[in-house]
Amino acid sequence: MVAVFFSGCAGYQARGSGDGGTTTGGPTMPEISIFTGAQALSVTAPRRCEFVNLSDATTFEWQLGYGQAGTGEDRVFASIFGTPPIAGSEIKNPQDAVWWWSSGWKATSGQGSDGRVTFGQGRGTAAGGEPDVTVAPDTSKLQLGHWYWFAVWAWNSDFKVVKASEARAFCDGLGCDCDPVREAYCQKLPGGIAPARCGL
Repeated sequence: MVAVFFSGCAGYQARGSGDGGTTTGGPTMPEISIFTGAQALSVTAPRRCEFVNLSDATTFEWQLGYGQAGTGEDRVFASIFGTPPIAGSEIKNPQDAVWWWSSGWKATSGQGSDGRVTFGQGRGTAAGGEPDVTVAPDTSKLQLGHWYWFAVWAWNSDFKVVKASEARAFCDGLGCDCDPVREAYCQKLPGGIAPARCGL
């Protein structure tokens, strides 16, 4: 049975009005790999449930451990999904991918690096969520006020996924408090702060 793992919203975070920073509260949730048996990577940006004003300059960052940026592997793939990615041994809902970056794309374009990439350094997807190098990333194709999930994983030389992050939920813009999937999950978390605006 494939379990669905996605980021908890235990720490409520709100976009600041001054420097674009965030404030956060609540307990810290453990990192959970979306791939069964893979070593967990830590996503450091965006923060869990952060309100992000998505642009080409929006940064996504991950690390293997404190002070160890990136995965340390040669084959890395990062993606943003419109619904929580369902994994186990492979992504079961690739059709929901809306953006991607890979170490292969970096080798071709010189854009981004393992551990840090901006939205503008990635690429968009074709119909069915297929990665497509000819599709430029376009924030206008994403729904403002919608929850998205970012995840990154890495393969070894045998093409086995050996490291992977959780699926990190973030909100594109403001007004994402009423999301039944996110809210139902957050309410199950110990100490979770989930604004009850969906009537759950």
